[in-house]
Amino acid sequence: MVKNVTILILIIILSSCLNKNSSKIDNTKIIFRYNKFITVDFETQMLKIDYAGLNKILPISISKVEDSLIISSFSKNKIEEIKGEFSYPDCNWLMPSFEDKFEIYENQKLKSTIFFNENSNCPLQKTNPDSKEYRITNFVGDIKKVLENNSDFKRALDTLNKFRKHTISL
Repeated sequence: MVKNVTILILIIILSSCLNKNSSKIDNTKIIFRYNKFITVDFETQMLKIDYAGLNKILPISISKVEDSLIISSFSKNKIEEIKGEFSYPDCNWLMPSFEDKFEIYENQKLKSTIFFNENSNCPLQKTNPDSKEYRITNFVGDIKKVLENNSDFKRALDTLNKFRKHTISL
């Protein structure tokens, strides 16, 4: 009897630990648009390529490790604290602009939109670790590292690049 109770307690403890390490951010959905042409929905694990006649919706497999890296970066960089629309860097951008864009939804309502442009005509400032700019720069960098090493994302990027080359050569 004592053995059965011990096993039951162990199962309860282990299952509660599994729930705490859940890879989902409670009631939060992140949509990332990479250079205007590839959109990744991390919740549905779908990506969309949308470029001048190329419209594809493809699955993207996000591993547990990748998911953990995204969630860790989201928390570490306090992205949940950013509300409203925010553009970084805050200066005149070169046109045409190929900025990245994050949409953060909480309880199915748009909470924040973050535009990020690495190719602006002003320098990116990463000096104060508590600043929004610093946190956003780190978060974008972490997301891009995860995606640029993801085979499904690489395939989508390759498809887009081949299509762009083909349409330019016509």
